[in-house]
Amino acid sequence: KKYDEAIIYWKKIEYQKPEYLGLVIQKIISAYEIQNNVNEALSILSRYYELYKLKTILGSLYKLVLKNEGIERAEEIARNELIQRPSLLSLDQLFQILTIKKSNKIENIELIQQTIKNSISERRFFNCNECGFKAKQFHWQCPGCNSWESLPSEPIDITLEN
Repeated sequence: KKYDEAIIYWKKIEYQKPEYLGLVIQKIISAYEIQNNVNEALSILSRYYELYKLKTILGSLYKLVLKNEGIERAEEIARNELIQRPSLLSLDQLFQILTIKKSNKIENIELIQQTIKNSISERRFFNCNECGFKAKQFHWQCPGCNSWESLPSEPIDITLEN
């Protein structure tokens, strides 16, 4: 019962500030997994991603699909995302699938994948809208200028999106 209540509150974020859904998506998934209702989690994540296109939701959706629906469906998600909205994240997901399948014809695919992961983590920041402060993790209040809710809920790729 407490998980149902928690899910209800977390889902309200969609109607208040949907861009913050990525901050609670893992909690929503965990609550549904504890209740043995992964299908509902998959359904909600798919809908959220279709509506809001948040990269944090894409990452969570990909992992949940890989774990519960298998390699083929996860590959379909990564491939479609790479075609529609090319990014290092979706490329990394596709390489991960190729590594799992061991059907790679590219030598050192693990090395390529690690390079991509390093590039992703080094360039993604929460960038304050007020003072430009760059943070590796989300803060409700900017450590640089103390403005409230001035950091976006989704990290941006400094080199690609600025």
